[in-house]
Amino acid sequence: MELLRLYRYLTADSALRTLQGGKLKLGFVSKFNDPFDSIFGVGPELEAYPDDVAQAREGMLRGWDQYYGILCFAELRDDPLMWAHYAENHRGMVLEFDFPLLPEAGYQLVKVKYRKNIPRITMSAMRNAGAKVNVSFLRRLVSTKSHHWKYEKERRLLVSLEDESVTASGDHHFVPLINLRGVVLGQRCETTADEVREMLADGPFKGVPIYKTHISMSRFQLDIEEEPSSC
Repeated sequence: MELLRLYRYLTADSALRTLQGGKLKLGFVSKFNDPFDSIFGVGPELEAYPDDVAQAREGMLRGWDQYYGILCFAELRDDPLMWAHYAENHRGMVLEFDFPLLPEAGYQLVKVKYRKNIPRITMSAMRNAGAKVNVSFLRRLVSTKSHHWKYEKERRLLVSLEDESVTASGDHHFVPLINLRGVVLGQRCETTADEVREMLADGPFKGVPIYKTHISMSRFQLDIEEEPSSC
């Protein structure tokens, strides 16, 4: 089976909770940090109705939240901007995963495309906003972001909340931590490699390599080296 190595940037606290709990917390489209994320655009015939469009957009996002959660990953583990923006100013961690390129039941992996224009929606589709999710349209919207975000090189995993692997705790939803292939500590991370190893020692990810980023001596880049055990 062909696999794709992807990376999830996290704050130190989030990474430690993920490793300790053995599960990944799902996100939802209505809670994304970019207000343009996963929304639709309209043509001239609808531009005269901005309030109706805004209401339909909100209804569609809330409706999708009832059916799908999302996990965001990057194609690179050494991007300084990603470390600054999503890993607590280099104090956090990156978790490495392998994913099959072919979709599995309940899971869909999509590659984000970066564009200057928002995907448009038809009049009939807007009237049905908030109804049961149209998966192909959801895939189109969540896989399209502004060109300003292209440095992220993002992949998104769509997870059906009806899949048996999904568990809920209050308003939060989780999937099991599987296919973990490595942990990268940020250059400013206060957690040590040995502390992570001890945390993983009694579970299925014992022996997973632990890395740490270092500032290059000559270039604006991060070097990543495996951390030896002190034991």
